[in-house]
Amino acid sequence: MRKRDFQNRSALVLSRRGLLVLLASCALVVTAYGQAHAASVAVNGTCTFREAVDTVNNQSPEPGCAFTGQAPPAGCTFPGGSDLIIVPSGTFTDTGHPVTGDPIEITRNAWVCGNGVGVSTLRGNMATSSFFIRAIDYNAPEGGNAMNVTLEGLTISHTSGYAFVTGVFGYQVGLHLNKVRVTGFGASGVWGQDADIYIDDSTIETNSAFSNGGGILFENPSGPFATRNNGIVMQRSTVASNTAGQSGGGLYYAGYGNSNIINSTFTGNTAVDGGGAAKDPAAPYLFFTSSTIAGNTGTNRGGGLSTTGDASAQGMKLIRTIVGQNTSPTGPDVYGPVNDFNDSLMGNTSGATITSSSGVVLVNVSPNLDLTPRDLGGTYHTKVLRPRPGSPAIDVLTSTVELTDQRGVRRPQLGGPNATKRDIGAVEISRLETEALTVAAKSSDAHVPVSNSSYSNGQGTNLQANAANDFVTYSSPASLPSGTYNITIGFKKGSNEGQFQFGYGTASGGPFTNVGAVQDAYASSTSYVTVNLGNVTFASSGTKYFRFFVTGKNASSTSYQVFPDFVEVTKQ
Repeated sequence: MRKRDFQNRSALVLSRRGLLVLLASCALVVTAYGQAHAASVAVNGTCTFREAVDTVNNQSPEPGCAFTGQAPPAGCTFPGGSDLIIVPSGTFTDTGHPVTGDPIEITRNAWVCGNGVGVSTLRGNMATSSFFIRAIDYNAPEGGNAMNVTLEGLTISHTSGYAFVTGVFGYQVGLHLNKVRVTGFGASGVWGQDADIYIDDSTIETNSAFSNGGGILFENPSGPFATRNNGIVMQRSTVASNTAGQSGGGLYYAGYGNSNIINSTFTGNTAVDGGGAAKDPAAPYLFFTSSTIAGNTGTNRGGGLSTTGDASAQGMKLIRTIVGQNTSPTGPDVYGPVNDFNDSLMGNTSGATITSSSGVVLVNVSPNLDLTPRDLGGTYHTKVLRPRPGSPAIDVLTSTVELTDQRGVRRPQLGGPNATKRDIGAVEISRLETEALTVAAKSSDAHVPVSNSSYSNGQGTNLQANAANDFVTYSSPASLPSGTYNITIGFKKGSNEGQFQFGYGTASGGPFTNVGAVQDAYASSTSYVTVNLGNVTFASSGTKYFRFFVTGKNASSTSYQVFPDFVEVTKQ
C-alpha cells in the first residue's frame, strides 16, 4: 500500500466491512484471537520479532522460536492471561515480509515487553508497506471487548526505507502503549481506528503525516456501531515536534467515546490547523486535564488547539491546564469553543470562545514557561516544560485531584509563594532558583547573579569566595510544611571553584544540618551538574534556610568561588 491509500482521509472513512476488506487485501492473517495457552516467546538470534508475533498469532512456533516459561523483563507489568513476547536489549529492524512486503500484524491478545526506552528498539524501516506494526481484531463483535495488545518498555522507530509509514496501528482492539517512544514515522506515529487507545508514560515525537495527526491520529468512522467505545486516554506522556500537513500536528481526534489527556505535555508540534491538537467538530468533547500545551504552531489557526472547521461545535474542555505561548495568525492558543474552562490558564483568548468557566480563571496572561523540553526526573524521564520563577501557574490551586504530576512528583510542592497550593499544568515545580531567592545571610564576599544558557533558568548566582568558611544562605520563599523532602542541588563546576558543604536550618544564623557529602566544584573544564543529596525530614513547618558553606578548595583550583544554580526541595 502506498501513501495515496492511507493519507487520503476521505477514502478511509469506510464502513467497518469495507475497511476489513481493504486491510485483509494487504496481508494473509489468522483471524481467531483466543489463546490456546499463555506463554512467552523470546526474540533472539534465531527468532525475529516478526517470527515471534507469527508464533503467537498461529499458536504454533515458527522455526527458531519456542513457547517457554521465560519470565518478563524487570519493570514489565505483564499480568498474565495472554502470550508474552520478550524483546531483549538491542535494535531489531524489520523491512517487511521477505516475500509480500507486508507489515508485522498482531491478531491475538499479546503483551510485548522490552527492557526500556532506548534499550530495546523495534525499527520499522519498511521497504514498501505503509505500516510497521498493526494490531487488528478481524473477528471483533459489535459492542464487544475482545482483543488487547500492549507494547511496553520499547523504542519504536523509523530511520530509512519507505517514507510514509505508520508506526503503530490499532483497529477494533484495545491498544496500550506503556513506557514507549514512537519516533520518525511519516504517516502518523500512532493511528487508532474504531479502537480504544491508552498511552502511559510515553513519548510520541518527531513523526509526521501528509494530512491529519502527525503524532497521533484517532478516528472513528463507525460511530456508535464501532466495536470499541472509541476513546483515547493519555497519562504522563509527551507529544513533541510532530507535524501534519492539515490538522493536528500532535493529535487529531475524531473519536466517539470519552477521551482525556491527563498530566501530559504537547510542545513543538506544527500543523495548518491545530498545531498541538485538533478535533473533528462532530466528535465529543476532548478533555485536557492537568496538562500543558505550549510552544506549538498553527500556520493557519489554532496554534495550541483547534476544533477543525467549526467554531460553534463541541470543543475542548480544559481543567487545571495551561494553553499558552503557542503561535498562529488566528487563535494563537485556541481556535473554536472551549466548553469548560476550570482552574486553567490561557495565554491569548483571541479566536477562542469560552462558554463556561469556573475556579481560578487566568486569561490573556503568559504562563512564563521554559519552552525547552527538559528531563526533570521522574521514573520514565518524559520531557516536560517547566514554569519559570514567578509564573502565574505556580502555587495557585487548592484542588486535590491528580495527586502527582507528569513525572510522578507529589502535588502540591513549594515552587513559589504557597506550599499548600498546587500548580496549573503538567508539572508541579519544586525547584527554587537561587537568582530568585532572598539572600538571608552571607560572608563579606560579593554575591552576584550570572547568566548562561546552561543554568537551569538561564541564570545562577556566584559567591565570590576567597577563603574557607565563606558562605551564602538563601531563605525559602514561603513556609515549608513538616515532612520528608528530597534535596537536589544544581551548581556550576570549573577551574576556579571551591569545595562546599550544603546544609539547612530553621534560622538564618543556624544551626545548620549538613546534607550529603562535601561537594568539590573544581573541574578542568566548565560543566553544570545536578546532585541528589538524599532525603531530610523537617520536624516542624516554617521558613527554611539553605546554606552553601565553603570548606576549602581542590589543590588544582585557582580560587574558592561557588556558583549555585538551584535548590530543589521535593516533598515525598
